[in-house]
Amino acid sequence: MQYLTILLELLEQHPQLHEQLKQRKNVLAWLEKTALQFKTRHEWWCEAFSKQNPGSTVSQFRSEALELALQEMEEDLPTEFHPSDETDTPKT
Repeated sequence: MQYLTILLELLEQHPQLHEQLKQRKNVLAWLEKTALQFKTRHEWWCEAFSKQNPGSTVSQFRSEALELALQEMEEDLPTEFHPSDETDTPKT
């Protein structure tokens, strides 16, 4: 799964956040951290779907799980950085 690629495309749809990450030279670190969260959410949804729909095909519930995980990631996207943030991670 290309979580980094998906998240980079999502980030490019949010130019203000993308610009803030670029200014702080934090794009790659943010992508790596967020991709790990995205992967975890995707796997969680896959597991939930496989238990709820044991007759479904793997590709079907993996696709549905990816859509839900991506939706969650988009909802959780930070809108801005706060200067007092010592770790240089975006705030939601």
